[in-house]
Amino acid sequence: MSEGSLAEWDKASMWEKYIFQVANGMLNLGLEKILEQEDLIEVAKHDLATSQTQELEKHFYSLPPSHNRLWKALYLSNKHEFWYTAFWAMGESVTRIMSPIFLKFLLQYLNDEEKNNNSLLASGWFPALGIIVSSLLQVIVHHILFYYTMRGGWNLRTATSGLIHKQLLTLSANHLHSFSRGKLTNLISNDTQRYDFFCVMGHFGWTGMVDMAIILSLISIELDPLSACGGVLLLLLFVPLQIYLAKQFSNLRTQVCVDV
Repeated sequence: MSEGSLAEWDKASMWEKYIFQVANGMLNLGLEKILEQEDLIEVAKHDLATSQTQELEKHFYSLPPSHNRLWKALYLSNKHEFWYTAFWAMGESVTRIMSPIFLKFLLQYLNDEEKNNNSLLASGWFPALGIIVSSLLQVIVHHILFYYTMRGGWNLRTATSGLIHKQLLTLSANHLHSFSRGKLTNLISNDTQRYDFFCVMGHFGWTGMVDMAIILSLISIELDPLSACGGVLLLLLFVPLQIYLAKQFSNLRTQVCVDV
């Protein structure tokens, strides 16, 4: 990026970002020829490796030493992005739950023998339109959510990789010899890659609990609390198994990296 110029993303309006129109020029050019390096859109100022690394470094060294110091620095350096994606994650949960609620009203209308009444006919159009609108909104919200969470993931990965490289440059030759090649590779590639998955799936950890509480309430109203709790308990039985398998997989990854 030339000095003083703005990337396409920085110049785009909010609407162009939401419908991903920013990359249209590059995609249209790709239909005509094989894209070269200079044909690609510029990286946004916020996404530059220098900006991400400096922001993380500033917050990291401003915090007192602790076992969760890095997590705090990552949150402070991306606080706005965290809450922005949290808003869209909650929006996806709302649109996902809206569809079955509208479907319930539509089925009630279809099972009503007096649906030829004009008022009932209007009430039948309302849930049908609600299903269409909620499904459309879910598609839009889902893609916006996943784009910004994936963007946050690669920014965290870039920032932590940059911070590791800067730390390596400050170490003496004796300290560098104490690090195995496998440990360095694990830090820079494998460990930082976890941020990609965390940012994409992290918000579902709390929105999933909110969804479960809402769905539990809806099923309790339609059936009874005992039936609703039975279905939820069946899902919760798999949680310990998933935690156990995740720990075993993590131990195997650590062992392989140490062997290398």
